[in-house]
Amino acid sequence: MARGTLSFSSPTESMISFKNGVGKRGAEARAAWKARFEDYKKQFPATRRSTEQDAERPVCRTAGNKDLPNFPADAKGMATRESSGKTLNALAKNIPWLIGGSADSCQIQ
Repeated sequence: MARGTLSFSSPTESMISFKNGVGKRGAEARAAWKARFEDYKKQFPATRRSTEQDAERPVCRTAGNKDLPNFPADAKGMATRESSGKTLNALAKNIPWLIGGSADSCQIQ
């Protein structure tokens, strides 16, 4: 291809490329995860049941949204990552399986 010339794939070529690249790796990773989770369920049946039930229950039906912070209107404002962190920390007290974070910090509780 000459310098400065662009090449484009057809939708079919793009789909095939995705399926054989990222799609294949994703399917393999998911299959491995599912196999590990099946092993975990056999090894820890009581914990697994509790975790699955909690994860499937919508947060609004649990005490998960209890004690959420209130941020009053402020001309200067608070950084969204700070308010998000405070909100995640409040949620994590009531949702043990919650995982959350931002680009510059991660909270796992």
